[in-house]
Amino acid sequence: MKSTPELNPEAVRPGSLPPWGKDELPEPLPFSAKNMFKTIGPGAILLATSIGGGEWLVGPAMGVQFGTSVFWIATLAIALQLIFNLEAIRYTLYTGEPIFSGFMRLRPGSRFWATFYVLLTAVPLLSKRVTVCVKPSAVICV
Repeated sequence: MKSTPELNPEAVRPGSLPPWGKDELPEPLPFSAKNMFKTIGPGAILLATSIGGGEWLVGPAMGVQFGTSVFWIATLAIALQLIFNLEAIRYTLYTGEPIFSGFMRLRPGSRFWATFYVLLTAVPLLSKRVTVCVKPSAVICV
């Protein structure tokens, strides 16, 4: 009769990332104006580029094309993106790893999520044109 191998808690399931380790936080920099800008500067630049850039560019274009009643979509998108970014920041501060590494820890595993994100990025890039028809009877779609 074959014996069942013992489960090793340190073993990593195929397609998933290793478990989290524990470590101490590094000492903060001494407080000074230079260190404050050094610490806040990169985050402020990333924040300015990540929240609402596309929405504020695409929103007015959609408003011109479809009317101003669609501006609520840009507002909703910015609010949801703000919530996501805040939670991603909290996750990164708590674990010390980027949010996308955290997504790779979710089931069904990193291979699935890596494939999912590659397809999510590649499909719009590979499609030649996204067609939007305002009226079903329209002969030409923009």
